[in-house]
Amino acid sequence: MLTDEAAAYVTVSNSGGTDAQLTSVTTPLAAHVTLHTTTGTTMRQVTSLTVPAGGRLVLGTGGAHMMLETLTHMPSVGERITLMLHFTHATPATVTLTVPVRPTTYHPRG
Repeated sequence: MLTDEAAAYVTVSNSGGTDAQLTSVTTPLAAHVTLHTTTGTTMRQVTSLTVPAGGRLVLGTGGAHMMLETLTHMPSVGERITLMLHFTHATPATVTLTVPVRPTTYHPRG
């Protein structure tokens, strides 16, 4: 079954002395990227995610994550995808992900 969306997972570190707010993500692969949290079996879209000062934000299955929506194409295994992470009061960060060998699907913890 083809889909026009995919989840993306990264870990974002913050070595600064104040919290950073991840407010948006852009990528050539998708028309839109939305941020989400998952609690139990409920996924909820949010406007930002906090990267704590001196800490990290883990975006992964069953928790906070991003959804790439309206894909330009279905990425292939091993393909490298570039994401631009945008923050309030911080410089954007570019990250490159590699599509995993084994596809993952939505499995909320609960």
